Amino acid sequence: MRNGLKSPVARLSESGPFLIQKAKLIGAVPLIIMSGYGVELRQPLGLALVGGLLVSQLQTMITTPALYVVISNATCTFRAELGKKKRSSVL
Repeated sequence: MRNGLKSPVARLSESGPFLIQKAKLIGAVPLIIMSGYGVELRQPLGLALVGGLLVSQLQTMITTPALYVVISNATCTFRAELGKKKRSSVL
């Protein structure tokens, strides 16, 4: 990346909320695999919790870096066009 910065994916994987989501995911696994009294109420809750966390984590891993790249490219293009207009107005 430019100026020695890490890629968006590398920064995302090192972030704190990413690790917190993993901890929540691991904590919800017992709700899915448990058996006994009240399992018919707790197991769907665990499935919904784990499914929602997985979907949100995958969405975050895809959309955040993609939006960063799109905005970064648009900013570079805008700055280049702005620089061309300034140079043409001076001449």
